[in-house]
Amino acid sequence: MDLLRESLGSALGAVAIAAFIAAVVVAGVVRGRARFLSAGILAAASVVVLWISVQDAQPRLAVIELRRAAESHLDIARRAIHDGYNLDAASALDDAEARFRTINARDGLGRVELARGDLERLQGRLDQAKARFTTAAVRLNTVAHPDMAWAILRIGEMEQAGGDTDAARKSFADAAAAFARAGIAAGEAEARLASGALARRGGAYAEAVQNLKDAVRLFGRNARGQGRATLELAWVSQALRHNAEGLALAAQADALFAQAGTLFGLVLTPFVGAEMAIEDEEGQVAFAAIDRAESVLDGFPDAVAAAAAYLGLAPVGALRVRGGDAGANRAAFPAAQDEARALIAYARGQIERGRVQADAVQ
Repeated sequence: MDLLRESLGSALGAVAIAAFIAAVVVAGVVRGRARFLSAGILAAASVVVLWISVQDAQPRLAVIELRRAAESHLDIARRAIHDGYNLDAASALDDAEARFRTINARDGLGRVELARGDLERLQGRLDQAKARFTTAAVRLNTVAHPDMAWAILRIGEMEQAGGDTDAARKSFADAAAAFARAGIAAGEAEARLASGALARRGGAYAEAVQNLKDAVRLFGRNARGQGRATLELAWVSQALRHNAEGLALAAQADALFAQAGTLFGLVLTPFVGAEMAIEDEEGQVAFAAIDRAESVLDGFPDAVAAAAAYLGLAPVGALRVRGGDAGANRAAFPAAQDEARALIAYARGQIERGRVQADAVQ
Protein backbone atom coordinates (compact mmCIF):
# COMPACT_ATOMS: atom_id res chain seq x y z
CA MET A 1 0.00 0.00 0.00
CA ASP A 2 2.83 2.43 0.78
CA LEU A 3 4.43 1.65 -2.55
CA LEU A 4 1.09 2.32 -4.28
CA ARG A 5 0.84 5.73 -2.58
CA GLU A 6 4.37 6.59 -3.69
CA SER A 7 3.57 5.67 -7.29
CA LEU A 8 0.33 7.68 -7.20
CA GLY A 9 2.17 10.64 -5.72
CA SER A 10 4.75 10.46 -8.49
CA ALA A 11 2.06 10.46 -11.16
CA LEU A 12 0.20 13.41 -9.60
CA GLY A 13 3.46 15.33 -9.29
CA ALA A 14 4.22 14.79 -12.96
CA VAL A 15 0.74 15.98 -13.94
CA ALA A 16 1.14 19.10 -11.83
CA ILE A 17 4.48 20.02 -13.43
CA ALA A 18 3.11 19.33 -16.91
CA ALA A 19 0.14 21.60 -16.17
CA PHE A 20 2.49 24.34 -14.99
CA ILE A 21 4.54 24.17 -18.20
CA ALA A 22 1.38 24.28 -20.30
CA ALA A 23 0.28 27.41 -18.45
CA VAL A 24 3.66 29.02 -19.08
CA VAL A 25 3.41 28.26 -22.79
CA VAL A 26 -0.05 29.75 -23.04
CA ALA A 27 1.02 32.83 -21.15
CA GLY A 28 4.08 33.25 -23.37
CA VAL A 29 2.10 32.99 -26.56
CA VAL A 30 -0.44 35.47 -25.31
CA ARG A 31 2.30 37.95 -24.54
CA GLY A 32 4.14 37.35 -27.82
CA ARG A 33 7.13 35.75 -26.12
CA ALA A 34 6.96 32.24 -27.63
CA ARG A 35 10.45 32.48 -29.18
CA PHE A 36 11.97 33.65 -25.93
CA LEU A 37 10.29 30.87 -23.93
CA SER A 38 10.83 27.96 -26.35
CA ALA A 39 14.30 27.12 -25.09
CA GLY A 40 13.16 27.28 -21.48
CA ILE A 41 10.17 25.10 -22.20
CA LEU A 42 12.34 22.43 -23.81
CA ALA A 43 14.65 22.47 -20.81
CA ALA A 44 11.72 22.25 -18.43
CA ALA A 45 10.30 19.33 -20.41
CA SER A 46 13.63 17.50 -20.08
CA VAL A 47 13.56 18.10 -16.35
CA VAL A 48 10.02 16.69 -16.16
CA VAL A 49 11.01 13.56 -18.06
CA LEU A 50 13.99 13.05 -15.76
CA TRP A 51 11.87 13.70 -12.68
CA ILE A 52 9.25 11.18 -13.81
CA SER A 53 11.95 8.57 -14.44
CA VAL A 54 13.42 9.08 -10.98
CA GLN A 55 10.02 9.00 -9.31
CA ASP A 56 9.00 5.85 -11.19
CA ALA A 57 12.26 4.16 -10.18
CA GLN A 58 11.71 4.81 -6.48
CA PRO A 59 9.05 2.10 -5.96
CA ARG A 60 11.17 -0.41 -7.85
CA LEU A 61 14.17 0.43 -5.68
CA ALA A 62 12.00 0.06 -2.60
CA VAL A 63 10.97 -3.43 -3.75
CA ILE A 64 14.60 -4.37 -4.30
CA GLU A 65 15.56 -3.14 -0.84
CA LEU A 66 12.66 -4.99 0.78
CA ARG A 67 13.64 -8.21 -0.98
CA ARG A 68 17.26 -7.81 0.13
CA ALA A 69 16.15 -7.26 3.70
CA ALA A 70 13.79 -10.25 3.55
CA GLU A 71 16.51 -12.51 2.18
CA SER A 72 18.87 -11.32 4.91
CA HIS A 73 16.35 -12.15 7.64
CA LEU A 74 15.73 -15.55 6.05
CA ASP A 75 19.47 -16.28 6.10
CA ILE A 76 19.64 -15.19 9.74
CA ALA A 77 16.78 -17.57 10.55
CA ARG A 78 18.46 -20.49 8.82
CA ARG A 79 21.69 -19.91 10.73
CA ALA A 80 19.74 -19.65 13.98
CA ILE A 81 17.99 -22.97 13.28
CA HIS A 82 21.33 -24.61 12.53
CA ASP A 83 22.74 -23.31 15.82
CA GLY A 84 19.65 -24.24 17.86
CA TYR A 85 18.39 -20.73 18.60
CA ASN A 86 14.72 -21.39 17.93
CA LEU A 87 13.34 -18.14 19.34
CA ASP A 88 15.77 -16.05 17.29
CA ALA A 89 14.82 -18.06 14.23
CA ALA A 90 11.10 -17.48 14.78
CA SER A 91 11.64 -13.73 15.10
CA ALA A 92 13.79 -13.55 11.98
CA LEU A 93 11.23 -15.55 10.01
CA ASP A 94 8.48 -13.15 11.08
CA ASP A 95 10.59 -10.26 9.79
CA ALA A 96 11.32 -12.04 6.51
CA GLU A 97 7.68 -12.97 5.97
CA ALA A 98 6.47 -9.40 6.59
CA ARG A 99 8.81 -8.04 3.93
CA PHE A 100 8.10 -10.77 1.40
CA ARG A 101 4.39 -10.24 1.93
CA THR A 102 4.70 -6.47 1.36
CA ILE A 103 6.14 -7.08 -2.11
CA ASN A 104 3.94 -10.14 -2.74
CA ALA A 105 6.99 -12.38 -3.29
CA ARG A 106 5.38 -15.80 -3.44
CA ASP A 107 8.70 -17.57 -3.81
CA GLY A 108 9.96 -15.87 -0.65
CA LEU A 109 6.82 -16.76 1.29
CA GLY A 110 7.21 -20.38 0.23
CA ARG A 111 10.84 -20.48 1.37
CA VAL A 112 9.88 -18.90 4.69
CA GLU A 113 7.32 -21.65 5.18
CA LEU A 114 9.97 -24.25 4.37
CA ALA A 115 12.23 -22.75 7.04
CA ARG A 116 9.33 -22.70 9.52
CA GLY A 117 9.03 -26.43 8.90
CA ASP A 118 12.71 -26.87 9.71
CA LEU A 119 12.17 -24.85 12.88
CA GLU A 120 9.24 -26.99 13.98
CA ARG A 121 11.33 -30.06 13.26
CA LEU A 122 14.12 -28.74 15.48
CA GLN A 123 11.54 -28.17 18.22
CA GLY A 124 10.30 -31.74 17.86
CA ARG A 125 6.83 -30.79 16.64
CA LEU A 126 6.81 -33.09 13.64
CA ASP A 127 3.09 -32.82 12.83
CA GLN A 128 3.40 -29.04 12.64
CA ALA A 129 6.58 -29.43 10.61
CA LYS A 130 4.79 -31.63 8.09
CA ALA A 131 1.99 -29.06 7.77
CA ARG A 132 4.54 -26.29 7.15
CA PHE A 133 6.39 -28.37 4.55
CA THR A 134 3.11 -29.13 2.80
CA THR A 135 2.20 -25.44 2.61
CA ALA A 136 5.71 -24.67 1.35
CA ALA A 137 5.42 -27.27 -1.40
CA VAL A 138 2.13 -25.79 -2.58
CA ARG A 139 3.43 -22.22 -2.57
CA LEU A 140 6.70 -23.06 -4.29
CA ASN A 141 4.93 -25.18 -6.89
CA THR A 142 2.84 -22.18 -7.98
CA VAL A 143 6.03 -20.33 -8.96
CA ALA A 144 7.92 -23.41 -10.19
CA HIS A 145 10.65 -22.83 -7.59
CA PRO A 146 13.24 -25.65 -7.31
CA ASP A 147 13.03 -25.60 -3.50
CA MET A 148 9.67 -27.33 -3.91
CA ALA A 149 11.66 -30.57 -4.18
CA TRP A 150 13.20 -29.98 -0.73
CA ALA A 151 9.72 -29.46 0.70
CA ILE A 152 8.51 -32.77 -0.79
CA LEU A 153 11.57 -34.57 0.60
CA ARG A 154 10.88 -33.13 4.05
CA ILE A 155 7.25 -34.23 3.83
CA GLY A 156 8.47 -37.76 3.14
CA GLU A 157 10.81 -37.64 6.11
CA MET A 158 7.96 -36.56 8.37
CA GLU A 159 5.73 -39.31 6.95
CA GLN A 160 8.44 -41.88 7.63
CA ALA A 161 8.94 -40.57 11.17
CA GLY A 162 5.20 -40.96 11.67
CA GLY A 163 5.24 -44.56 10.44
CA ASP A 164 3.43 -43.95 7.12
CA THR A 165 5.93 -45.78 4.92
CA ASP A 166 3.68 -45.97 1.84
CA ALA A 167 3.21 -42.22 1.77
CA ALA A 168 6.89 -41.67 2.49
CA ARG A 169 7.90 -43.95 -0.39
CA LYS A 170 5.81 -41.90 -2.82
CA SER A 171 7.12 -38.59 -1.47
CA PHE A 172 10.73 -39.74 -1.78
CA ALA A 173 10.15 -40.85 -5.37
CA ASP A 174 8.43 -37.55 -6.22
CA ALA A 175 11.26 -35.60 -4.60
CA ALA A 176 13.92 -37.54 -6.50
CA ALA A 177 12.15 -36.82 -9.79
CA ALA A 178 11.76 -33.13 -8.95
CA PHE A 179 15.42 -32.81 -8.00
CA ALA A 180 16.46 -34.57 -11.21
CA ARG A 181 14.38 -32.15 -13.31
CA ALA A 182 15.94 -29.20 -11.51
CA GLY A 183 19.45 -30.63 -11.80
CA ILE A 184 20.01 -30.58 -8.02
CA ALA A 185 22.30 -33.59 -7.49
CA ALA A 186 22.66 -33.12 -3.72
CA GLY A 187 18.90 -33.20 -3.23
CA GLU A 188 18.40 -36.15 -5.54
CA ALA A 189 21.09 -38.03 -3.60
CA GLU A 190 19.22 -37.45 -0.32
CA ALA A 191 15.94 -38.58 -1.87
CA ARG A 192 17.48 -41.73 -3.35
CA LEU A 193 19.20 -42.55 -0.06
CA ALA A 194 15.84 -42.24 1.70
CA SER A 195 14.13 -44.38 -0.95
CA GLY A 196 16.87 -46.99 -0.81
CA ALA A 197 16.86 -47.23 2.97
CA LEU A 198 13.08 -47.62 3.00
CA ALA A 199 13.22 -50.30 0.31
CA ARG A 200 15.96 -52.15 2.21
CA ARG A 201 13.87 -52.23 5.38
CA GLY A 202 10.95 -53.55 3.35
CA GLY A 203 13.02 -56.37 1.83
CA ALA A 204 13.01 -54.91 -1.70
CA TYR A 205 16.73 -55.40 -2.08
CA ALA A 206 17.11 -54.87 -5.84
CA GLU A 207 15.27 -51.55 -5.63
CA ALA A 208 17.32 -50.63 -2.57
CA VAL A 209 20.66 -51.35 -4.25
CA GLN A 210 19.77 -49.31 -7.34
CA ASN A 211 18.72 -46.28 -5.32
CA LEU A 212 21.66 -46.52 -2.92
CA LYS A 213 24.24 -46.85 -5.68
CA ASP A 214 22.71 -43.82 -7.39
CA ALA A 215 22.91 -41.97 -4.07
CA VAL A 216 26.61 -42.79 -3.63
CA ARG A 217 27.29 -41.45 -7.14
CA LEU A 218 25.19 -38.32 -6.73
CA PHE A 219 26.65 -37.41 -3.33
CA GLY A 220 29.98 -36.83 -5.05
CA ARG A 221 32.42 -35.51 -2.46
CA ASN A 222 29.87 -35.50 0.36
CA ALA A 223 31.54 -38.11 2.58
CA ARG A 224 28.74 -38.09 5.17
CA GLY A 225 26.12 -38.82 2.52
CA GLN A 226 28.27 -41.44 0.83
CA GLY A 227 28.92 -43.06 4.20
CA ARG A 228 25.22 -43.32 5.02
CA ALA A 229 24.39 -44.81 1.60
CA THR A 230 27.33 -47.22 1.82
CA LEU A 231 26.22 -48.37 5.28
CA GLU A 232 22.77 -49.12 3.90
CA LEU A 233 24.40 -51.17 1.12
CA ALA A 234 26.32 -53.08 3.79
CA TRP A 235 23.02 -53.95 5.48
CA VAL A 236 21.68 -55.23 2.15
CA SER A 237 24.73 -57.48 1.81
CA GLN A 238 24.20 -58.73 5.37
CA ALA A 239 20.56 -59.57 4.61
CA LEU A 240 21.62 -61.48 1.47
CA ARG A 241 24.35 -63.31 3.43
CA HIS A 242 27.10 -61.77 1.32
CA ASN A 243 29.24 -61.40 4.42
CA ALA A 244 32.61 -60.54 2.89
CA GLU A 245 31.03 -57.84 0.75
CA GLY A 246 29.03 -56.53 3.69
CA LEU A 247 32.08 -56.25 5.95
CA ALA A 248 34.03 -54.48 3.22
CA LEU A 249 31.19 -51.99 2.71
CA ALA A 250 30.90 -51.40 6.46
CA ALA A 251 34.64 -50.70 6.63
CA GLN A 252 34.30 -48.31 3.68
CA ALA A 253 31.44 -46.51 5.43
CA ASP A 254 33.59 -46.32 8.58
CA ALA A 255 36.34 -44.57 6.63
CA LEU A 256 33.89 -42.15 5.02
CA PHE A 257 32.36 -41.20 8.38
CA ALA A 258 35.82 -40.62 9.84
CA GLN A 259 36.71 -38.47 6.84
CA ALA A 260 33.54 -36.42 7.23
CA GLY A 261 33.86 -36.10 11.00
CA THR A 262 30.42 -37.73 11.30
CA LEU A 263 31.39 -39.77 14.31
CA PHE A 264 27.95 -41.15 15.10
CA GLY A 265 28.36 -43.26 12.00
CA LEU A 266 31.13 -45.09 13.85
CA VAL A 267 28.49 -46.20 16.36
CA LEU A 268 26.35 -47.74 13.63
CA THR A 269 28.82 -49.50 11.35
CA PRO A 270 29.86 -52.20 13.88
CA PHE A 271 26.29 -53.47 14.07
CA VAL A 272 26.64 -54.97 10.57
CA GLY A 273 29.54 -57.17 11.63
CA ALA A 274 27.87 -58.01 14.94
CA GLU A 275 24.76 -59.24 13.16
CA MET A 276 26.82 -61.42 10.83
CA ALA A 277 28.81 -62.86 13.74
CA ILE A 278 25.63 -63.70 15.67
CA GLU A 279 24.21 -65.49 12.64
CA ASP A 280 27.45 -67.44 12.35
CA GLU A 281 27.38 -68.17 16.11
CA GLU A 282 30.62 -66.31 16.71
CA GLY A 283 29.74 -64.73 20.02
CA GLN A 284 33.15 -63.27 20.82
CA VAL A 285 33.38 -61.54 17.45
CA ALA A 286 29.91 -60.11 18.01
CA PHE A 287 30.83 -58.89 21.50
CA ALA A 288 33.93 -57.14 20.14
CA ALA A 289 31.86 -55.29 17.52
CA ILE A 290 29.22 -54.30 20.07
CA ASP A 291 31.86 -53.11 22.52
CA ARG A 292 33.34 -50.89 19.83
CA ALA A 293 29.96 -49.32 19.09
CA GLU A 294 29.21 -48.76 22.77
CA SER A 295 32.62 -47.25 23.41
CA VAL A 296 32.09 -44.63 20.70
CA LEU A 297 28.55 -43.87 21.88
CA ASP A 298 29.59 -43.47 25.50
CA GLY A 299 32.48 -41.24 24.50
CA PHE A 300 30.33 -38.43 23.10
CA PRO A 301 30.14 -35.32 25.27
CA ASP A 302 26.80 -34.65 23.55
CA ALA A 303 25.34 -37.73 21.90
CA VAL A 304 22.21 -35.88 20.74
CA ALA A 305 24.28 -33.34 18.83
CA ALA A 306 26.34 -36.13 17.26
CA ALA A 307 23.23 -38.06 16.21
CA ALA A 308 21.63 -34.92 14.78
CA ALA A 309 24.77 -34.21 12.73
CA TYR A 310 24.63 -37.75 11.34
CA LEU A 311 21.04 -37.15 10.24
CA GLY A 312 21.89 -33.79 8.68
CA LEU A 313 19.87 -31.87 11.27
CA ALA A 314 20.94 -28.95 13.48
CA PRO A 315 24.03 -30.32 15.29
CA VAL A 316 22.96 -29.26 18.76
CA GLY A 317 21.93 -31.26 21.80
CA ALA A 318 19.36 -28.78 23.13
CA LEU A 319 17.56 -25.58 22.24
CA ARG A 320 19.47 -22.39 22.97
CA VAL A 321 18.54 -18.83 23.88
CA ARG A 322 20.43 -15.55 23.99
CA GLY A 323 19.91 -13.69 27.23
CA GLY A 324 16.72 -15.53 28.16
CA ASP A 325 15.43 -18.46 30.17
CA ALA A 326 16.88 -21.54 28.48
CA GLY A 327 15.06 -23.83 30.89
CA ALA A 328 11.65 -22.40 30.06
CA ASN A 329 12.39 -22.60 26.35
CA ARG A 330 13.36 -26.24 26.58
CA ALA A 331 10.36 -27.02 28.78
CA ALA A 332 8.10 -25.53 26.11
CA PHE A 333 9.46 -27.97 23.54
CA PRO A 334 10.14 -31.25 25.38
CA ALA A 335 10.43 -33.25 22.15
CA ALA A 336 13.17 -31.07 20.64
CA GLN A 337 15.63 -33.04 18.50
CA ASP A 338 13.29 -36.02 18.76
CA GLU A 339 14.68 -37.70 15.64
CA ALA A 340 18.23 -37.59 17.00
CA ARG A 341 17.06 -39.03 20.31
CA ALA A 342 15.27 -41.82 18.43
CA LEU A 343 18.52 -42.69 16.65
CA ILE A 344 20.33 -42.91 19.99
CA ALA A 345 17.56 -45.13 21.34
CA TYR A 346 17.95 -47.37 18.28
CA ALA A 347 21.71 -47.65 18.90
CA ARG A 348 21.19 -48.47 22.58
CA GLY A 349 18.61 -51.07 21.61
CA GLN A 350 21.00 -52.67 19.12
CA ILE A 351 23.69 -52.86 21.79
CA GLU A 352 21.40 -54.46 24.37
CA ARG A 353 19.83 -56.88 21.90
CA GLY A 354 23.21 -57.76 20.43
CA ARG A 355 24.66 -58.60 23.83
CA VAL A 356 21.79 -60.93 24.64
CA GLN A 357 22.05 -62.68 21.28
CA ALA A 358 25.85 -62.87 21.36
CA ASP A 359 25.70 -64.42 24.81
CA ALA A 360 23.22 -67.00 23.54
CA VAL A 361 25.48 -68.21 20.72
CA GLN A 362 28.72 -68.43 22.68
